[in-house]
Amino acid sequence: MCSTHYSYWHRRQSGAWGPQWGIPLERRLAIYERDGWTCQICGDPVDLLADRQRDDAAPSLDHIIPRSLQAEPDHSDSNLRLAHRGCNARRGAQLDPPEEVTADGRTPARGSRPGADAHA
Repeated sequence: MCSTHYSYWHRRQSGAWGPQWGIPLERRLAIYERDGWTCQICGDPVDLLADRQRDDAAPSLDHIIPRSLQAEPDHSDSNLRLAHRGCNARRGAQLDPPEEVTADGRTPARGSRPGADAHA
């Protein structure tokens, strides 16, 4: 086994990728409803019937403050938001620019950002 595959295997065996950060379906759906089934990164609607493993339009939970930037990962509702699987992957472990974050910690939908209508 190469070092990369050993690393993945070891994380799985040690519980680093385990149920401790799994978000129950009921809680996921509540967050999706709270966010109006709209991606909080790009502002477009999320396809709830999309294949969660293959389709970039599928819903996913995005950590506003990425897990990798926290000593103890925060999986509270206030640190989670709905995002397209593709948007979430492109964002990676980046923080949102400060001017784009609202008081509740979420990024406003694209159409509601300041200056969004300036090019219309």
